[in-house]
Parts: sequence; structure tokens; C-alpha cells
Amino acid sequence: MCDDVGNMQIDKRKNSVEVVATHLRDSLRVQQNILKNTPVSFLTRRGSYLNLLYLFIKFVYVIQCAFQFIILNRFLSTNYTFWGFEILRDLAYGREWEESGHFPR
Repeated sequence: MCDDVGNMQIDKRKNSVEVVATHLRDSLRVQQNILKNTPVSFLTRRGSYLNLLYLFIKFVYVIQCAFQFIILNRFLSTNYTFWGFEILRDLAYGREWEESGHFPR
């Protein structure tokens, strides 16, 4: 359309500009409809998507840490319910392993 010599005529040029403008308007409407209908589009438009994703990943890390303590407790088959948490508590209070019986430390 751009290199068409016939666009030098005013009527043909107006028609070509109208065709291009209609195409651009339709393309923008299609793009806008696609963005409206996605499940996370309300998050991406407001910019909170990355913040929520960051918090979700941190939550997953906390859950993973708790499960690792539970698996460690099962693997060591100790009499303590939460062996890993009790070790952390002993470390926080400064108790040595001879006092608490939790070994190794």
C-alpha cells in the first residue's frame, strides 16, 4: 500500500488511510480483549503480580523447611516430636547437646 503510485490521488489515498486505520483499531481491540480475559490480567495491570509471586515463593520455602524437619525427624526416628525445631530452640537458648541429649549439633 505504501509504495502504490495510485495513492497520489486524494480519493484513493483516503481509502488507503482508512483501511490502515481500521486494521490498527481492530488489532488494538483484539489485543485488549486478550489481555482482559486472562486469569492473572488484573494482577499484571496493577503491577502486583511480582509482589504476590515473591510472597508465594517465600511461603513455599517456609513449607519446604517445615517438611524437611519432619522428614529429618522420621529418618532419625527420635522420641522427639519436632527434632529439628527442638535443636533450633536449644541453639537459641544456648544449651549444649550433653544437657538436651540432641546429638549431633
